[in-house]
Amino acid sequence: MASLKITELSAVTNTTSDDYFYLSATADGGTTYSSSRIKMSDFMDDIVHMDLSPLQTDVANLQTLTGRADGSTHMGTFTGSIITDNTSVHTCLQELETYSEALWNSHSGDNVNYFTASTSAQNEPTNWAFLVVDTDDGSIKVLDKTFIEVE
Repeated sequence: MASLKITELSAVTNTTSDDYFYLSATADGGTTYSSSRIKMSDFMDDIVHMDLSPLQTDVANLQTLTGRADGSTHMGTFTGSIITDNTSVHTCLQELETYSEALWNSHSGDNVNYFTASTSAQNEPTNWAFLVVDTDDGSIKVLDKTFIEVE
């Protein structure tokens, strides 16, 4: 049995709300068919009166989430060099993950070289501690100042 989409029906040049059309469907690869007769006015009523507000809300939420305007097909341009311009959300996230994993792996066992602090004189804090490097495994430990304080 041949089938056509409703949009492909070209033999009918005009329809009225009293016209009918028939739909056939198969669930077993074409061995058996079930058919339905549908009145054009009933079919059109379902389409015309469809509530699209939930879909419109979903689209608006996606636009807000991505920061992109209606009709956007990519994430636009970025000021840095980590994320490729004009790419998908998936690609952006993958590039961020790849970059952060590479950065993490490149500093493995090299923790202390990436601390930053102010180099100007400051008042002594009331409570403070020492950071020391465990020479056995390279990990950083925190020691209470009283452990090494001499009075």
